[in-house]
Amino acid sequence: MSKDNQEHRLANFRQIIKSVGGTNEAARIMDKKNSYITQIAGPNPKRSIGDQMAATIEQSFKLTPGALDMPPPDEVRGDDKHIAELASVLVNTGIDDREII
Repeated sequence: MSKDNQEHRLANFRQIIKSVGGTNEAARIMDKKNSYITQIAGPNPKRSIGDQMAATIEQSFKLTPGALDMPPPDEVRGDDKHIAELASVLVNTGIDDREII
């Protein structure tokens, strides 16, 4: 897996965590321990998001396969929560649906 791909997965998963209200809620949705979520997506991740975990995240949050590997929009990195949430939705939406949104 490329470094860019890993960075995309981390940025997209962090945005998902933010959009559901935090690590505790993401862990609950994924049926994982909070400490594990922190290890892969906390401020100083100790583990990378591998292919199996990426698939688990995508299934848990009903994303299309490969959605975590998409480059996140620049707006995701901003401080405006509403713009970041909208950007996250756009990243995980099919190309045809993006025009509607």
